[in-house]
Amino acid sequence: MILQLSYNEHKVGPVRAAILPGGDPVCWLTEISRWGTPAGTLKCFVLPESIAVHQAAGLLVIFSGPVDFALRYPYREFVEGFYIPVHAGLKPQVGVEEAESLKRWPVQVFHPHIGLVGYEEKDQLNLADLIVLPAVKPALWLQHIPLDKTPYPRLQSIRLEPEEEPLDAMAALHALIEQKPFDEIPNVEEEQQGKLKLLLRKTGRLLGTLGLWVLLILALIGKVIFGVIAAFFQIKRNPYRIADRQGLLQKLENWVHNRLKDLKKQRDSELNRLVKMFDKNKDEALNYAIPLNSPYLNRGAAPKSGKLSRRNINWGFGGFGGGRVDAWDLGEYRNVLRLRYLDTAKKALENGDHKKAAYIHAHLLGDLFTAAQVLQNGKHYREAAALYKDHLHNKVRAAECLELGGLLGEAIPLWVELNNFEKVGDLYAQLGQEAKAHQYYADMVKRSLDNKDYLNAARLSIIKMQDKTAGRQILLDGWKDDQQAETCLKTYLESIEDLAGQLEREVKQVYEHHVSVRKRTGFLNVLADLATRHNQEGLKQTALGIAYEIVQTQTLSGDHSGLRLLTKFLPDDKLLGQDANRYMLRNKPQHRMVMADSYMKLQTDVRWLELVAYHDQLIGIGVKKRDVILLRANWSGKTTYQMLFTFPSEPQKLQLVADGNLSSNLMLMGYDVPFQTLKKLDRYSDFERELNLHQLHWKLPNTLAVGLHADQQELYFLHSDGDDVCLDLFSLEGRLLYRSVVTHHEERLSIYDLPVIPHPAMFWRKEHFYLSGKDCLVRMDQEGRMEVLSLPSAVIGWSVPNPHAALKIAMLTDDGCLIVTPGLKEMVISAELFALGFGAHLVQLLADNRLVLANESLAMVFDISRAQPKLIFEIQSENKILQILTVPKRHHFALLENDNRISVHRLKED
Repeated sequence: MILQLSYNEHKVGPVRAAILPGGDPVCWLTEISRWGTPAGTLKCFVLPESIAVHQAAGLLVIFSGPVDFALRYPYREFVEGFYIPVHAGLKPQVGVEEAESLKRWPVQVFHPHIGLVGYEEKDQLNLADLIVLPAVKPALWLQHIPLDKTPYPRLQSIRLEPEEEPLDAMAALHALIEQKPFDEIPNVEEEQQGKLKLLLRKTGRLLGTLGLWVLLILALIGKVIFGVIAAFFQIKRNPYRIADRQGLLQKLENWVHNRLKDLKKQRDSELNRLVKMFDKNKDEALNYAIPLNSPYLNRGAAPKSGKLSRRNINWGFGGFGGGRVDAWDLGEYRNVLRLRYLDTAKKALENGDHKKAAYIHAHLLGDLFTAAQVLQNGKHYREAAALYKDHLHNKVRAAECLELGGLLGEAIPLWVELNNFEKVGDLYAQLGQEAKAHQYYADMVKRSLDNKDYLNAARLSIIKMQDKTAGRQILLDGWKDDQQAETCLKTYLESIEDLAGQLEREVKQVYEHHVSVRKRTGFLNVLADLATRHNQEGLKQTALGIAYEIVQTQTLSGDHSGLRLLTKFLPDDKLLGQDANRYMLRNKPQHRMVMADSYMKLQTDVRWLELVAYHDQLIGIGVKKRDVILLRANWSGKTTYQMLFTFPSEPQKLQLVADGNLSSNLMLMGYDVPFQTLKKLDRYSDFERELNLHQLHWKLPNTLAVGLHADQQELYFLHSDGDDVCLDLFSLEGRLLYRSVVTHHEERLSIYDLPVIPHPAMFWRKEHFYLSGKDCLVRMDQEGRMEVLSLPSAVIGWSVPNPHAALKIAMLTDDGCLIVTPGLKEMVISAELFALGFGAHLVQLLADNRLVLANESLAMVFDISRAQPKLIFEIQSENKILQILTVPKRHHFALLENDNRISVHRLKED
């Protein structure tokens, strides 16, 4: 009979033992310490890998009493001293008496992979034997500590004195000092001749070359003179003259040309001597080497010659690329010399002479990048940085080189030019100038927050500025935003050191005070991941209780998003997912689902900042890399694109001031707009209306909101001026036309009493400007008289109707949406909160007393003609919804989706 284990999905019997896998005693002790069980109450036996291999594969731990904590591999006691897994039985089935007869050892365990293993009592492992304490060395450690001595002052920084003139890396590598004839190189044949004979031979060569040129010039002059005489006396040539018969001058010219060809042969001879010299003495040959390629060649040409000239290779700091060059046609010798140069550079590197190798790459081969890398590898950081900056125009590599060389004071200005203020702060911190470092870190935090990069701002605050409180507050603010919400909350909770259940308490605190209705599903996502990674029973139970509460509330309102996540909190419940799906199918909303009537595809490589509906047109501003793009489209699918300008660096903030229902003027403004201009968008067959795009390169400091008034080419600015809040009228050129000081309850409003204005747009309706505060709705007239309507929770978005419709303002808050109806005397809430638990983040009023709310994937249409708005349609989007757009057709609206597609939806009138 072969005894085997069979799996049983139900747990059989209480847990009496456990297997700790692996052969590392540190892992065993770590797991045992997590249990909190006294080690003296445990019996431990080492589990071998197999009968043949006596290496440890795990540890069998037998408990003396009941177990109330989770175990990875729990075992039960089948009969006394015989242990098998709690989810297993014996096959074939064995009774208790028969199992007793199968025992061969006092303790035995049946492992699913290793098999049956038995132990004697003497095999028990003492856990204390696994711990070895270090040997104690006697020492009088207090003996050499100085007492009562004044400490030395703290070293603030060490820096090098800057040089008077900046380093020219090219001049530092090149050193053209003098030129000498090539035949001055020691030559065996020439050394055997006397100096006088050598001098006479050189002189004869020179005079011979000059004579050849003189004869060639005379022959050419003679041919010209005889040609003029023949033309003057009209001398006719004999047509029967032999063709190959030549005159004296022609023979002289041919003879001179033949002799000059010897110059080319002499050059080939010199090049051949140069190649052979590289094979014998590379250092000496470099003195006569010819540059093969260099961006600094041909600054002038030396006279033609058949001689190589000596170049003094001063590997210090002479000049690079200067001097005139006799440009030779090297022919086949070019590649031969290139290989010799590369081999010489390689030998120089092997000998540790990085400057010589850099000279070869930069001056002889024209490879400046490799030359800079060679200098950098040789720790000549300043020279390498100068090459990168001045000649390769790579400021990043130059700054990195200076930083590697410890030249932090020179690296900082480069990083400032590159707008890498975090790196500037790092370098100031290394120099011990903490105040300056903190200043640049704070600037980078502000820039990150302006771009809504909460994660980077929090990282800088916590790690670089050592301000954990401020960093965690930034993460909490990021959770309340929409860009990095879940990641911010996850990072916020992970930053908590779980001492005595602090993480569990913080989760409850966040849920009670910082989770709005629309954030509940996102909170469940974070909570499920947190409970999985932190294997703490108390945290798991807290997370499960919160999940039950949220899912119940959402399900009652028809929202099933949380129900889909419930399986993450109960991973062992195999039926929960099926039950949840069955429930959602049975309780599917009965509202009519409307498919898109048509689609419009925009350019996919453009990030659209804002889209505005202008009657029959759609105007958009987007960014493509660093280019600002203007979109003009109609609702029949006709699209046109224009590039307005290019940002000099990373795209900065732009604001499009537009009111398609009020004015035909659009204002594109921002500090980084490069120039001011007016672009007329003419009317023609595809576009029925003319529009004016004003590109403004100025913006009033301390601006809170900007708005248009009717169809004037003027702008209203709400801004702070000292302690006052002002409503000013400006021309498009930035000239102040009219000023009003804002008042509230007939008193001047202080900037400190002004509600927070997170949305920088205000709209003119019914003789008032309307703008949204953080948790209120604000209106004021042209004289600056302000009214404030407080709302029950924070505002996410808002929408105003066109000027010709009844004035109702939709305010979307954290808790839901409500409708405000402004009257002559006051603003009142005419429709209390609705769409509770929907989690919408977009809102848009339509022209036919309908309102659209949308979350990331679902749009809901409400009829707001009655006191309590009624849900009439739902539209399920195929992609993430980014914006709701009005369409100049009755019962139509559109959705901008994250794949840059616009879906146009038509709603039936009933």
